Amino acid sequence: PSVNWDVQSKTNFRWVATFGSQTYGNPIVAGGTVFVGTNNEGLRDPKQGGDRGVLMAFRESDGEFLWQHTPEKLAAGRVNDWPFQGVASSPLVEGERLYYVSNRAKLICLDTKGFTDKENDGPYKDEKFTGMKDADVIWELDMMEEIGSHPHNLANSSPVVHGNLIY
Repeated sequence: PSVNWDVQSKTNFRWVATFGSQTYGNPIVAGGTVFVGTNNEGLRDPKQGGDRGVLMAFRESDGEFLWQHTPEKLAAGRVNDWPFQGVASSPLVEGERLYYVSNRAKLICLDTKGFTDKENDGPYKDEKFTGMKDADVIWELDMMEEIGSHPHNLANSSPVVHGNLIY
């Protein structure tokens, strides 16, 4: 059977969401939530303005925006973190944990519920933004500082899991 799609009339679309101006990583669906990386051109929170990488979460059933993680750009600029490229990593979800590589070349573990559950899971407790539409960071590994990774223009790797290891 064929399915007809029409973006203008939204024929055969369940819902539509606004991202940033560029999206490179693949969206994933897990636990009733759609996760996708983009940039900050679709600004959702004026307190988190400027050029940033963004990981967004939407409710799968109706597209309601749930929360976002918005790391700022690296100071080195184009060498490591090209302007307006955002997040190129496809996220990975295992249970209630989401893993992705940020625009800052950090492997980040987030709570899939963000702060919508009103809990600051840890051990990381120093989130700058802790509103209901913000991400809850569990831990992060700065791959540039801790393992000597050096992304050229853009951190674009996606995590995979094998057993109890994340690569």
